[in-house]
Amino acid sequence: AAGNKSAETVVTVIDKTAPAAPKVGEVSDTSTVVTGTTEAGAKVTVKSGSNILGTATADSTGAFKVTIAKQKAGTKLVVYAEDAAGNKSGETTVTVIDKTAPAAPKVGEVSDTSTVVTGTTEAGAKVTVKSGSNILGTATADSTGAFKVTIAKQKAGTKLVVYAEDAARNKSAETVVTVIDKTAPAAPKVKEVSDASTVVTG
Repeated sequence: AAGNKSAETVVTVIDKTAPAAPKVGEVSDTSTVVTGTTEAGAKVTVKSGSNILGTATADSTGAFKVTIAKQKAGTKLVVYAEDAAGNKSGETTVTVIDKTAPAAPKVGEVSDTSTVVTGTTEAGAKVTVKSGSNILGTATADSTGAFKVTIAKQKAGTKLVVYAEDAARNKSAETVVTVIDKTAPAAPKVKEVSDASTVVTG
């Protein structure tokens, strides 16, 4: 009250505010980095289950790029940020998407007597058999990758195109097979031959 002023005490405002949960870009089964944005300078961690796949520090704009090993489609990745004061953000979960096309199907022999096209491809993939622009049939490969597509009989020499498409709609390269001739000629019809004939006709 008499106007006597104490010495000053300086206190620094401490950081108790956690970074926002990171915004994370698409991660596919071909990705080797996880990218996104968070608080500038925060440490970003990417985990799969209890396994830490990688860490990185966000730049001055908050952008980050964490290097990881390729992960299988369907894997759930957890991404979070931690600031210099040790405040941890909420977790962002991203599911690894399937960007890997099935291998081109391996196709068995197809003849002009065949009513099925058989072979192997990625398990669960949808297999299509075409002749030109005409779809002859489709089927789904079983859990071992084996498939059996029912088709109408095709003429020898016809080129069939066979391809597979997985659940994520990734399309394989095409396998081309040529229908082979397995049909014997009919028995010849022969005209009369006499003991004076010098030719056999029919």
